[in-house]
Amino acid sequence: MSVVRMVRMGRTGTKERITPTRGTFVGRIAATPAWGDGQIGAGMDELLSRIEDKIEGVASFYRRVPGAILTEDDLKCFLFSRLLEVDELRTPRPTLSPGVLGTMVHTEVSWLDEDGRLSKKPDITILHPKDLSIFQDPRESNIFDRGQPRIALSKGFRFSGKAIIFEVKFIRGKRGVIQPHLKAVRKDLQKVTGLFDQLARIGAEDELFCYFVIFSRVDRLAAGFAELKREIEQHPRCRVIFGTAGVTWPAKRQGVRIARDRRGATAGSPPSPA
Repeated sequence: MSVVRMVRMGRTGTKERITPTRGTFVGRIAATPAWGDGQIGAGMDELLSRIEDKIEGVASFYRRVPGAILTEDDLKCFLFSRLLEVDELRTPRPTLSPGVLGTMVHTEVSWLDEDGRLSKKPDITILHPKDLSIFQDPRESNIFDRGQPRIALSKGFRFSGKAIIFEVKFIRGKRGVIQPHLKAVRKDLQKVTGLFDQLARIGAEDELFCYFVIFSRVDRLAAGFAELKREIEQHPRCRVIFGTAGVTWPAKRQGVRIARDRRGATAGSPPSPA
């Protein structure tokens, strides 16, 4: 099977690879990326294409080096570092706080739920610094900021513009993606759906985009994966990306023989014949 299976919504035709333009570095402010309007928009579509190229790069590397990603946090770190390779995402830009620069890629950003609690925490959030304040607590301001609906809030800071979030899952068992993993993804889907519902009530549902990034050491998918994928696909601003190392798990008897041979070698006796 292919290294990466991609569920794309809102596009037609064959994907074109876009070569990122060379950006500027710290000390200079790059041009503001065009986030686009409506469902996706031309500017947003280009940015998403570059983001997906980076996720594909992580998946390709994982296929070549299965021991590189051992935990879900490893996967998040790889994704975070690759996202910072996108010029538009790594360049510091002015925030709403005078004299303060900010960047676009962050982890574990808490969002307020319907009850005003900081209970929703996507694994990775991309936000624009121009809509970020690091000095104002979200509870200290009204629901509208500068005439725009504030769509995301967190402890000790707030931001009000468009955002791209990532829900990340890493499966390392020899059975691949099984029912408990689907249940965990469905729980994430409910969380994301709740965010979209909150935004819809203030007319800002187009301000958010979500990726579900699912990597598995073994290339096996439970029967319910296709159904869950269809459920996620119903929302035009969600995409699923699946990557796998495609490893073959050793047979149990072979593993026992290897362990026995190692013990014999340690004791000074020759290993058992193959």
